[in-house]
Amino acid sequence: MKISVKLNYLMLLLMLFMSAITAQPLPVFVEAREIGQGIAFNRMGACYLVTPAHVIDGSFFATVIAGLPAAPKGDGDVLMTFGYDLSLLRITGGVANDCNFTFRSAGGLDSMLASTSIAHLLTVRSDGSVGRQPLGIADTGMIYIYVQPMPGDEPLMKGMSGSMLEASGKPLGMLMSVDPESGHGKVLRYDRLTETVAPFFRGKAAAPPSVDNRVVAGASAVTKANGAAVTRWTSPPLGADFRAKNLLDGQPESIWQARVKKFPVDIEIEMAAGKSMVLNAVELVSAGVIQRERTPRDYEIMVSNKVSGGWIPLTSGTLFTKDDATLVAFVPVRAKRLLVRFHSNWGDTEAVGLSEIRLR
Repeated sequence: MKISVKLNYLMLLLMLFMSAITAQPLPVFVEAREIGQGIAFNRMGACYLVTPAHVIDGSFFATVIAGLPAAPKGDGDVLMTFGYDLSLLRITGGVANDCNFTFRSAGGLDSMLASTSIAHLLTVRSDGSVGRQPLGIADTGMIYIYVQPMPGDEPLMKGMSGSMLEASGKPLGMLMSVDPESGHGKVLRYDRLTETVAPFFRGKAAAPPSVDNRVVAGASAVTKANGAAVTRWTSPPLGADFRAKNLLDGQPESIWQARVKKFPVDIEIEMAAGKSMVLNAVELVSAGVIQRERTPRDYEIMVSNKVSGGWIPLTSGTLFTKDDATLVAFVPVRAKRLLVRFHSNWGDTEAVGLSEIRLR
């Protein structure tokens, strides 16, 4: 009986914890022309990011990392800008899989601010960990909240713009600027933020493609016919022209190049609609990689028939810079997902690159 009570209590705590996680937008690390932060919302099965426009600074692309233990990564494409220095981006990749907070306007913020003197600023680091800094609320207005670090704490710094200010698990606003002399911050109120971007989220735009957050591409005969898609990658691309989706676009001249901070580097591919298909071989094409030192060296290929996990090693080997393509054949196997893991490249310290992954 006591064990049952304890289990029920633990389940209740878990439910409360999970509800707290989904009670606010997903905080995200953003790298565009500047380093900053943002918050992600779900709309009709797709993921969208709101971040300060000065972080994007005229770019059309951003790399994003979610503030979660697994540090999922994603690509951001700029859709539009709004008043109050706000930009909106469409997010694809691993971040989109954890983008569960549905956009809704804020209410009751005045009463919350009237009873709150200390809030917390959530700042995502590049490894996905989240800093939670207490701040004193110095003043509030109809548009902005003015905050300051607690006595003895570190000042707010560049790179924190876009961080979410929250209290009791509820969003209060987004940090927009930091005074370089005092280290104090100006926060756009969450109700002003949501009413500014609401025309997009409440508009009757077309629903996203049926594959939702996957990067869809058609490539070789098998890939194109079955709509395979790159669904996850562990290293961000060098830029908008070098995304992971290029691996399945059937065009060797459009290549994938990812930053090398550490190996291994993973590319995960899902078959159409999550259905299994028979694979006989995988062709790794490096013909379009001009800087041959970026060619992957040691690789490993795994398959799975589960929605998550369940990876079974198939084969491993080495690619060589003199070869434009390497056909990796194996005993026919049925799989829903394919994982290509690169353990090294041929010496370049900046990036690893490949033209195509062709499924046979």
